[in-house]
Amino acid sequence: MCAKNNKLFQFQNLLSYLFASLPLTVAISVLIGWYTNNPQLIQVSVKFVAMQFNTALCFILSAVSALAYLQKKISISFITAGLSFCIAALTLMQYFFNLDLQVDEFFMQHYITVETQYPGRMAASTGVCFLLVNSALIVLVTSIKEQNRFKLLGIIASLVLGISIVNLAAYQISPKAEYGWGGFSRMAVHTAIGFMLNALFILLIAWKHSIRLNYQSSPDWLPYVLAIWVNTMTVCLWLALDAHERKLSNLYAADPELNLLNSVFFVFGVLLSIALFIASNAQQKARRREFEIDLINQKLNLEIKQRQRVILLT
Repeated sequence: MCAKNNKLFQFQNLLSYLFASLPLTVAISVLIGWYTNNPQLIQVSVKFVAMQFNTALCFILSAVSALAYLQKKISISFITAGLSFCIAALTLMQYFFNLDLQVDEFFMQHYITVETQYPGRMAASTGVCFLLVNSALIVLVTSIKEQNRFKLLGIIASLVLGISIVNLAAYQISPKAEYGWGGFSRMAVHTAIGFMLNALFILLIAWKHSIRLNYQSSPDWLPYVLAIWVNTMTVCLWLALDAHERKLSNLYAADPELNLLNSVFFVFGVLLSIALFIASNAQQKARRREFEIDLINQKLNLEIKQRQRVILLT
């Protein structure tokens, strides 16, 4: 049993390093591409959005933070996650307050601007994901109560995973830029993959420690994660459908059936997430009760055995 647990721990540790290292490798290759003028390292396709320099830099900082956490170098983990968080926060400030803080091309003059609203600026969705990922990495090294900490990490990771999957799926749905958030630049393909790996890293850490704390096969925050992930995908897909509908209405007459279809889709997604949360939460409570009953039975059996020994000795 002990050997089996050791193998499982080693496998989880290997996956953690893998999920942390792969985005680092991609980001370094992108930086090399920008410095060597090699578009093949910067873009998945000449028709798709490039990974911006600052995006690659933030991935490197986040990856260093994750690897430092695994090596128990808390200060390095906190500082690098904080730097990545600040770059993303400054970028989002530029979007939402219509500013130019000169951070987009501070390190590199961008010569690839395919489907890019502002040269060198990461997409708004990319900035949001970096805020979430680095918030999770900062939470990892803080002194928040463990059970609350890992519940928060699970929720954050599920949001990042949902956003990145939707952005990646949008390339298959349509190559048009209308699928970016609010008409902003869209997330690059390899950026979305990098966030998926970041989210899996955070989920793995949160899952592993939550099971250790609760002695269950699944964490007690799983219902929240499932509901938020379904809701996130519903909202993002609904926004994409709404943008596509606006495009069609510009070409043809507005169709009220499309409006109704979008509304039905959104309501269905929300109801599905609520139903999933209720069902999953009920299952978790049932498992918790079974676990508590098993503990009580074990204590009673132990007490019965101890009393029997006392009786035999007397």
